[in-house]
Amino acid sequence: MLQKFYNEKFIRNSGEYKVNQLFGDDFLYDNQDWYVFHSYPIAEHANKRQGECDFLVLSKKGLLIIEVKGGVVNLKNGKFYFPATKYKSKKIFDESPFDQADGCRYSLINFLKKKKIRNCYIQSAVAFPDSPFQYEGVQYENFWHMDTQGSFYDFIQACYANDRGTFGELNKSELQKVLKLLNPNISPSDAEVRIKANLNRVKSRIELNTLILEGLYDNPRLLMQGPPGSGKSTYALEYAKKKIAEGKKGLYLTYNTLLADSIHQKHRDLKDQLDVFALWSFYKSELEKNNLSTKD
Repeated sequence: MLQKFYNEKFIRNSGEYKVNQLFGDDFLYDNQDWYVFHSYPIAEHANKRQGECDFLVLSKKGLLIIEVKGGVVNLKNGKFYFPATKYKSKKIFDESPFDQADGCRYSLINFLKKKKIRNCYIQSAVAFPDSPFQYEGVQYENFWHMDTQGSFYDFIQACYANDRGTFGELNKSELQKVLKLLNPNISPSDAEVRIKANLNRVKSRIELNTLILEGLYDNPRLLMQGPPGSGKSTYALEYAKKKIAEGKKGLYLTYNTLLADSIHQKHRDLKDQLDVFALWSFYKSELEKNNLSTKD
C-alpha cells in the first residue's frame, strides 16, 4: 500500500509530476507499505546550506532518494546540460544530478546515525522522465529514463537491491520510527499554548521587576503595593535573597499564617539567614524575649 505525504496537485515541475504518476498500481497493490515524500527539505545538508530531495521513498527495505531531471538532458565530457533550442540557450548544470542525489543521501545517513538508527539502508537514484539516457559507463548507476525497459516499480526494487551490504530489512517498529523522524507530528493544544504563554509573561515580569528592585537597593526602605497575586511576595523574597547573598539577614512578615508556613517550608535552605513569621507570632516572640506580657 502506498501513501503520499504531499498534494500532487501542487507539483509545478512537469518532470516531477510525471515521476509522481509512476507511483501507480504496482505500489498500491503491493503487500508492503510505501511512504513517498515530494520536495523534501533537508536542513542539515552535507555540503549545502539546505538541500532538497525531489522524491524520498521509504519502505521496509530502507530509504531511496530520487533526483528528477525533466526536459532533454545531455551528457558530454562529464558535464550535464540542457541543449540549446530555438528559444533558449544551452544551460550547463551547476551540479551533476547524481551528485545532488548523493548529497541528500549522505545527509540522511548522518541524520539517522545521530538518531541511533543504523539498520536503515539508504540509496540514491536519478530519473530522466522526458529524456532517453542510454549510458553504459561505470560512473553512474541507478537511473531511470523514458526508454527504460520494465516498470518504474521494478526499477525501484532494483535500486533497493543494489549493494545492500549487511543491511537487512526494517522491522515494523524500526520502519515506524524512521517514518516518525521524517514526518513528525506537532499538535499542541490551545490550552497548552495559553498556559505556556502566560508562564512566559509571568517569568518576564518577574525578571523585569527584579531588575527594578536591584536598581533600588541603595534605598533602605521600599514600599511595594499591588493586588493579591501580583507578585509582591515573589519580589520581596528575590530582594531578600540578594541581600542575603551580600551577607545580610532577612526578615519576612505577613498577616497570613498559611503563607508564612508555606514560605518557610519552601525556603528551608535559608532558615539561618531568613526568618519568616506571621505578624502576630513575631510580635508575641519579641514581647516574650523582652519579658513583656502579651496582654499589656
